[in-house]
Amino acid sequence: MKKIILILVAVLTFFASGIQAQTVVPDAEKEAIRQTVLDYIEGWYEGSAERMERALHLNLAKRRAVTNDKGQSRLDELSAMSMVQAARGGSGKKTPKEKQQKDITILDLFGNTASVKVVMTGWIDYMHLAKWNGKWVIVNVLWDLKPTLGIVQSVNPVKSELETLYARQDEAVKKKDYESFVGTFASDYTVKLLDGRTLNRAEVAEAIKNDMARTVSVAKSISTINELTTKENEAVVIIAHEAERVLSDGQGNPHKWENKVIHRETWAKTAEGWKIKSLEEIEQVYLRRDNIGMK
Repeated sequence: MKKIILILVAVLTFFASGIQAQTVVPDAEKEAIRQTVLDYIEGWYEGSAERMERALHLNLAKRRAVTNDKGQSRLDELSAMSMVQAARGGSGKKTPKEKQQKDITILDLFGNTASVKVVMTGWIDYMHLAKWNGKWVIVNVLWDLKPTLGIVQSVNPVKSELETLYARQDEAVKKKDYESFVGTFASDYTVKLLDGRTLNRAEVAEAIKNDMARTVSVAKSISTINELTTKENEAVVIIAHEAERVLSDGQGNPHKWENKVIHRETWAKTAEGWKIKSLEEIEQVYLRRDNIGMK
């Protein structure tokens, strides 16, 4: 019996020492993780797209669970490119330096993975980092806005107006209401595609008409404002559009299409209300046909 106990003690001591050895993390690794996270934080506050890009893995997903006043939830998602573009947009530079919160807590670290909590001025991030090709990069972020602590936040009237217009666009897509959809376009409306081509209003309108004619059904059409910058009678929006539709091909066969795109859209306040002057494609987050990814 005594021999068995001694063996158990030896085994337990072995595992305990192994676990203890695994949790000893060199200070250099912690500092490397901290520097990556600082690139993310200060890249935002400084408007440095270079620092933000350096901190992120190419396939980063930054997500936030949002629940509306009806209790319905959705998961908003930003990609690495969206984050880099947002940093370049300079919204973070509006936060005064004395109010720039940069609290970093390394929650856990094991092997090539780490978990980090970041508290910034307006929100909190929970990050997963990976050591990728010898460098720590941020792979996943789950975040949320800080509570207002009973303070009533001021409502941006322009954002409210544009959110209403985007909701009307989404409804027009679901109802295949061509006139309502193109009615949001200014007379000189243009679209710049990812491949560099530019289309005028008539070309875009014709493409939309043909697309709606092929639409069998629409399961989802959601537009989410990621960033808004206003100046006098102009508003620049970084917007995420998500759609799930069934479209017929040239032979009349139905196919399920899912896509998410990020656009930069410029709106102008006119005598007839807000109208879109231009759209620039920033990123095709995903495009799937019958659950198969398309390039």
